[in-house]
Amino acid sequence: MPDITDRDRQRVADALRAHFTAGRIDVEEFDSRLGAAWAAQTQGDLDALVADLPRLTDAAVAPGPGEGRAPGRAPWPGRAPASTWEDARRGWAMRSAHAHMRSFLTTMAILVAIWALTGFGYFWPAWPMVIWGIFVFRHAMWARRYDGSRGRHQHHGYACGPASRIF
Repeated sequence: MPDITDRDRQRVADALRAHFTAGRIDVEEFDSRLGAAWAAQTQGDLDALVADLPRLTDAAVAPGPGEGRAPGRAPWPGRAPASTWEDARRGWAMRSAHAHMRSFLTTMAILVAIWALTGFGYFWPAWPMVIWGIFVFRHAMWARRYDGSRGRHQHHGYACGPASRIF
């Protein structure tokens, strides 16, 4: 029975990633050590993977998902700094809903243009508008209520998990 958790494995993986980024290990060694870290069964297995590498300070290893992040640090390169991972996840949820809405509106504009160019007959674009519109609406509502810290939705102060969802 293993005496380590996935969180322990993630800490070693983060340390290996920091050493790889610093150039202390090459790609092949990083891949093999990372695979061994996720396959490790004991703390000794994990310790052996980083024993020959210099010890990192806690600040040098980035926190894993859900462990928080120092305020003002960007969660990934190229994005504006977020105060926490939760803010970044919430921002991702809104950006994905906005992208979904843009693709919906663009496609519907094209369908209405095709309908208009073919003689203003039966308004067949209504069918994709209604069907796809339901999914866009649900996605927008999900993104609006998304709470990134728990990966769940907030509704009237209660977390709504899969068992409590209506649809």
